[in-house]
Amino acid sequence: MEAIMETTMKMIELENPQNLFKNRNFMLLFIGKLVSQLGDAIYTLAITWFILNLTGTGVLMSLYLAIGMVTLIIMGPIGGVLADRWDRRRVIYGMDLIRGIAVAIAGVFFYLQVATTILLVALFSVTIIINVCSALFNPASMAVTPLIVREEQLTKANSLNSIVNSGANFVGLILGGILYAVIGVEGIFILKAASYILSGVSEMFITLPQGDKIKTDTEANENNQTKGWTELIEQMKEGYLYIKKERWIYVLIWAGFFINVALAPMLTIFVPYIFNQIIKTEPIQLSYVQSALGVGMILGAIFIGALPQREKVGKFLKVVVTLVLIPLIGLAILFHLTQSAYYTNQVLINGFIIGFLIIGVLMAMINIPINVLFQRKVPNELMGRVDAVLGTLMMAGMPIGMVVGGLLADFISMQALLIGTAGIFMMITVGILLNEDTELI
Repeated sequence: MEAIMETTMKMIELENPQNLFKNRNFMLLFIGKLVSQLGDAIYTLAITWFILNLTGTGVLMSLYLAIGMVTLIIMGPIGGVLADRWDRRRVIYGMDLIRGIAVAIAGVFFYLQVATTILLVALFSVTIIINVCSALFNPASMAVTPLIVREEQLTKANSLNSIVNSGANFVGLILGGILYAVIGVEGIFILKAASYILSGVSEMFITLPQGDKIKTDTEANENNQTKGWTELIEQMKEGYLYIKKERWIYVLIWAGFFINVALAPMLTIFVPYIFNQIIKTEPIQLSYVQSALGVGMILGAIFIGALPQREKVGKFLKVVVTLVLIPLIGLAILFHLTQSAYYTNQVLINGFIIGFLIIGVLMAMINIPINVLFQRKVPNELMGRVDAVLGTLMMAGMPIGMVVGGLLADFISMQALLIGTAGIFMMITVGILLNEDTELI
């Protein structure tokens, strides 16, 4: 066994050069994510605007977003176990190809101009399929990263991944606003399907190191796939038991859960509702605001990537979470002043752009250190299922926030909702600051 592991480590050294841009496997994964996430950003803005135009209410839009999140949450633990049992490379490119085919089929309904009810059923069905695939893709891609880059490169690798995520969002959201007006939602479905398929093709050429506990061997994977649901459940329990043993993960879960409850409705429901129903802009204005979030995350990733890798990040995260209060309170005040006719709608749009830019910087400064900490501390053979459980429990706050936010948007003034968001986040921040367990992170 020692000889096998020694050989594996030598292979990792040979295949993972110090310059990440010369690392073939990392770049294949990097480019694949860039293409698919560019399509995601274009698609998300288009569908959000389409549903609001179609229904004029925040309820259906929030339900659409929440169903996607709930699917991801339910399938997350199962996907994490399967990502650990199956060939991760095949999981990565297979899920992208399936998502591309599903989106292409849904796009046919738009070209056929079917009834609104059938169209909505198609949209809801495809978001379920996309998120089932994401439940396998996400933990597999997370677990692959430490196999294809050196440990000392993890911060830079995660920073680059954050940059590609944010850069794709920035470009995609702006393109989404333009393309919605030029080629319509039908054309955007074609682009979305193509982005997934191109991403899957790129990821087919990734090669992973072979060795004990690294599950890429075809025969081992075929044996794993024959195991029944009893063992699947047992392996899911392993993820929960590991989290229960590691207090620092437990702290992260609760912090992430409540932060998502507070921020999800503002980022996904309130702001699109304000732009579509209150100040009645074109989708391109909303794309500027949402793309500012991506630009902020790029800047935050660059900043974090330039810092030395930290052993402990608890104190650092406390400071960053506290800083998020500044743009939240500022936007609530600015919206009040705009609605009171002190400022024009353009001032409000500019304020949201600046506010989302700041939030994006801070989000990157929270997410990247957590990802690096996770990849360094969790054993690779458990990483898929632990990542899935962690993500599932943290994301559980998002559909709760989305559904509640969508319902409240139709009955409570947006001014009160923005103030409430800032107030809830302030209480969460105080709880994090007073919690001594955050020092374990």
